[in-house]
Amino acid sequence: MEIWLTMLEKGYHVEVVASNALIHGLCELGKLEKAVGLLEAMLEKGLAVDRVTYNTLISGFCKEGKMEEGFRLRGRMVKRGLEPDIYTYNTLIHGLCNLGKMDEAIGLWNELKCKGLVPDIFTFSSIIDCYCKAKEFDKAKTFFKELDTWNLEPNVVIYNSLVSGYCEIGNLEEASNIINGMKSRGVSPTLVTYSALIHGFCNHGCIEEARNVFNKLKQDGFQLDVVCYTTLINGYCMLGQMDQANKLFEEMLASGIAPNKITYTVLMHGYCKLGNLKETSRLMDEMVERGIAPDIFTYNTLIFGFCKDGKMEEAFKICDLMSQRDLALDEVSYTTLVDGLTRSGCEKEAKFISEGIIQYGIGPQNAKTS
Repeated sequence: MEIWLTMLEKGYHVEVVASNALIHGLCELGKLEKAVGLLEAMLEKGLAVDRVTYNTLISGFCKEGKMEEGFRLRGRMVKRGLEPDIYTYNTLIHGLCNLGKMDEAIGLWNELKCKGLVPDIFTFSSIIDCYCKAKEFDKAKTFFKELDTWNLEPNVVIYNSLVSGYCEIGNLEEASNIINGMKSRGVSPTLVTYSALIHGFCNHGCIEEARNVFNKLKQDGFQLDVVCYTTLINGYCMLGQMDQANKLFEEMLASGIAPNKITYTVLMHGYCKLGNLKETSRLMDEMVERGIAPDIFTYNTLIFGFCKDGKMEEAFKICDLMSQRDLALDEVSYTTLVDGLTRSGCEKEAKFISEGIIQYGIGPQNAKTS
């Protein structure tokens, strides 16, 4: 940016394309205030600004959820005689959808049509995805059907949103129907599509069906990733089938796929539920040796394991370790500790902690203190 300003001071003409590229770079780095400062400098120096200039800035703010600033920039854009285009609307709609503000997003949808703009696949993708996440499938399906009205073909992103949404609520039959439907329209399911299906089967205890999908992926030559493996590993862990989970973990390692934080955490949680704290601790050590830093979910898993086994002293040692690493306990941590103390007959201590953390606004809502 300093070079850009120096060029201006020396009287060089700076093309709007170059300025827009610089604004884009600043937005990508999250330096939004500097990007706006660059816009102000362009206007002050009488340099040309165009629709791309404003769209780039609007996109930067929307990505960070700063919708008020995004709309303010749109207002400035209009005042300069630059009418918002479909990219402007898509950016704002996507930002609103990410925040779950569907009423406002639909308001923009209606507005863009009134202005004679033609929605594209990205417009539909944002809206359908948001409705699926909100479990409003009737509305998602309505927009899906409206694709035909605009002569648009649904893409894999839209299908994945529907598959993932139906899997989340356990409607695995409809999820499978959607996959068959996308195939019939010439859209090939991706690893993301099938991973969502595996996740759905696992979440509802259908481990054999999940394994069948997994095996079919291998047979069809898909390059399985850590997400796919971890999803199925978690399915076995949820059912307490730790031998199968561990075999799959070893298969993943043999395939050259490195486990991540989530892989270790689901395995640790599985062993904790069975009271196998020795294996849990071993996995924790292995995880750290691999250079993977434990997070709040990992530590909460350990706290859960020790509390479940009545080893409250060990549970509080984990809390001390978290404190040493500047990691704050969350509501789950405190709720687990209070529950563990109560189960261990330490009602007084449990009540003391519960009352104290409620006072500070953390408060385990479901803690048992009596």
